[in-house]
Amino acid sequence: MEVSYMEEKKRRLDFIDMMKGVLIVLMVIGHTNSPYTSFIYLFHMGAFFIISGFLYNDSKYTIKSYIKKQIKGLLLPYFVVNILFLIFARIINKFLKMNVFFNIPTIKSFLLYSQRVDIGDATWFLLVLFYSSILSAILLKCKKKINLKYTILVLFFISVIINQNRILLPYMLDLSFYGTLYFLIGFIIKEYNIISRIDNNVYIFFISIGIMYYFFKISYIPISWAGRDFRMPFDIFICLSGTYLVYLFSKIMINLNLGIEQIKLLGRKSLSIMIFHFLGFRLCFYLLYNMGYVNLNQISTLILESKYPFWPLVIVFGLLISLVIDNMISLSNRAYLIILGRKIISESKFKRNIKIQMRYYSNNSILLLVIVLFIFNLWVLTKFNFFMFNDYSILKIIKYSSLKEILFNQSSSTGLIFLKFIYELFKLNYEYHHLILLFIHIMTSIGVYKLSKNLFESKKIAFYSGIIFGMWPISTMTFLSDSFILDLLVGFFSILILNIFIILENKSKKMKFLYSGLIIILYYLGLKSKETIIILPLILLIYEILKSIKYKKNKVSFLTIILNIITVLCLKMILSLKAANIIFDIKNSHHHTFKIINLIKNFCKYIILYFDINNSSFTYTKVSFISLFFILIIILFLLYYIFIKKENYRYQIIWIIGNIVVVLVPVLFNSEQYKLYLYLPSIFLSIIFAIFFENIIKIVKLKMKYDIFIVLVFLIIVNFFYGGRGFRDHWKHLSIRNYNSYKALEKLNISENSISNFYIDNVISEDNVFSHSSDSILKMLYGKNINVEINSKQNYDLTKEYMYLSYNNLNGDIKVKKYILPKIDSVSPNEIKKGVKFNLYNNKSVIIVEGSNILKNSKLVINNTELSDTVVAGKIMTAFLPNNFYDKTQILQLRIKNKYTNNVVYSEKKEIIVKD
Repeated sequence: MEVSYMEEKKRRLDFIDMMKGVLIVLMVIGHTNSPYTSFIYLFHMGAFFIISGFLYNDSKYTIKSYIKKQIKGLLLPYFVVNILFLIFARIINKFLKMNVFFNIPTIKSFLLYSQRVDIGDATWFLLVLFYSSILSAILLKCKKKINLKYTILVLFFISVIINQNRILLPYMLDLSFYGTLYFLIGFIIKEYNIISRIDNNVYIFFISIGIMYYFFKISYIPISWAGRDFRMPFDIFICLSGTYLVYLFSKIMINLNLGIEQIKLLGRKSLSIMIFHFLGFRLCFYLLYNMGYVNLNQISTLILESKYPFWPLVIVFGLLISLVIDNMISLSNRAYLIILGRKIISESKFKRNIKIQMRYYSNNSILLLVIVLFIFNLWVLTKFNFFMFNDYSILKIIKYSSLKEILFNQSSSTGLIFLKFIYELFKLNYEYHHLILLFIHIMTSIGVYKLSKNLFESKKIAFYSGIIFGMWPISTMTFLSDSFILDLLVGFFSILILNIFIILENKSKKMKFLYSGLIIILYYLGLKSKETIIILPLILLIYEILKSIKYKKNKVSFLTIILNIITVLCLKMILSLKAANIIFDIKNSHHHTFKIINLIKNFCKYIILYFDINNSSFTYTKVSFISLFFILIIILFLLYYIFIKKENYRYQIIWIIGNIVVVLVPVLFNSEQYKLYLYLPSIFLSIIFAIFFENIIKIVKLKMKYDIFIVLVFLIIVNFFYGGRGFRDHWKHLSIRNYNSYKALEKLNISENSISNFYIDNVISEDNVFSHSSDSILKMLYGKNINVEINSKQNYDLTKEYMYLSYNNLNGDIKVKKYILPKIDSVSPNEIKKGVKFNLYNNKSVIIVEGSNILKNSKLVINNTELSDTVVAGKIMTAFLPNNFYDKTQILQLRIKNKYTNNVVYSEKKEIIVKD
């Protein structure tokens, strides 16, 4: 009986922590001015009081002991935290020499009038909960003398009178009557075991859904505790309905075992999140201001202004900063007791708490993985991370296309359907694009962790795999452009399918059928995202064949056979299709002369690129001896352990074969669009590298107490000194270029909102669907926010001082507006014979060459320097010049070469004087 009681108690505590976790996240979302704030405000604060009442045990405390407990747990933290906020605000304002915090009260005004620094505004809950819990405890101690139902009725009428007459009492005492009402409701729910009566009641579920829908969508009732905005008695029904739905959601999550540890952690840390999340908001505002995304006024504002669409990022900061502060405080029991009113472990010392923290994070590898990857990859949110010429082209398609158009458009990928769904669901704007890339990448890294853990039954190898994949330069390069969204999606769907496939082994026939259907759907989504996904069924086939050889009874499943038949059909379809707007790379060796040796070279090329051994390009001719040697070491190492040590390394073999298949499949395609995608192979390479790292530790018998931190340090060093040398140079070049474009955009004096619906009419293009057209010229000169759509082939003279923009409101109404172009620092046109002329723009960082001798597959060379990012469109060629390329006077040797044969098709030498 004692065991069952403990199990029941643990179960109850689990769902309470889950509910508190869900509610605290909803509270943070509600404070960000998100589209769901008004819905969350309907019930979330009342739910906290109901849970507090549910947890109250009137037989455990006397009135005196309970008051003493609540003073330590609620009142003391309220005063200590707000005094610390007062001191912190004054220090920050003085240190930064700017008013990050306005109207900072004195300690005297705080103590006398309860005036707080704005980041401490959420602490009103501690004060009101203190009053409500004490008043409720007194009433419950007298419940033998008074009728509890009548007491609740009296409290209800008092609350109505206070609300109707707008009575405001000092120290928020007026709110204590509302809090006591909900506190006692929570106690009654526990006392009369109401949960068990309505647990599986379908009618209560639909009634709750109906109440929430009616009062949110049909007849909205604004509710705000801090603003004293109530609508009794409707508030009670709404709050009970919302709390019940949160309870059901928490119960479902526990039954499915989906993220419960992470949500329960948030529930246990709900007090810290409530106190410190506004501080996290303020830090996020400060970073966004320094990135140029928000104005100065936002820094000193408590809530994100509605005109800024960054509320998901603010939520993440609010939660993460709160958890970080909580963990820092928890290093000292005394500090934790004074600031948060809680005691962690009795008589625990500072060093012991550090060990506890390390043990906690080692036992919560996914949480540690998410925190590390998010912090490490924050650079993707910088101001200049719009990189490519047509960076938001995909988002433009999503914005101006319906789901039906995307779904049935033959040229659209299903990746766009996924994005359309995400953007519509969360009402996101294009500014979120790189944040979504980061989110998908982190989720894929978690998938790599889960898959490795299931395969190798080693938490350490799993963490190595996830962290190596998440931090390796070749993986993080997917944040460079919006076009990589499809690479990210194919990696995400692939890892999801593989994880589901492993889960199938231990499921019933019914669950296998459901999961099989899910696999087919995800397979379709991934297939339409990137054609390289066709290797997945082959990996599953290899897995099942090896498993059947080992156990001799298992057979290849019907699902795997079906998937491989689909693979063959899709491969046949893809090879038979002819893409209309793709330039064929006829010089590539594998197109017409396919040889087996190219397969080996291709695999070696991945190793070269993954480990950045010689920063080579995407070719098949340059294979580094170092990469071959490295591959040989890995293969010999695995063979040694399989055949000599006779250890079971079948899974490692599967991953090597799987990786080879991933690498080999792209060579079957006949266009450069499908060449050598790195993101998906990085999953396999990361796992192989993690296995190699773990087993090397075993061979040399190193006792690494903190080996996870050694791996993190190693990856940071790789990223800083070694990894992605070519990409790092590219990043530096792009940052400089985008800065110039950003400044040029400011000169245009066109706001982002107004320019987003304009299309340039009068530009020339020979391939007016493919992105490398004359729109790139305008992108380079005037920045990322000019969305270009080719509507005609009229000549566009870049030397003119104006351009026409046509506005299309998608209803057929077209308006043309003339915009005067700014006078950009430029060099006067220099006529060169054969009709070629060139101009310099944007502080001499962009060169534009015009002439009849320019070929489509050309590149620009000046003074023996090949210029990067050369774009040819019609009779116009554009490229970027290196920094400090010019002196005051210089002789320029201009050459135009064929991109593939390297033959010079035009050459001219000319003296040019650069004007100041």
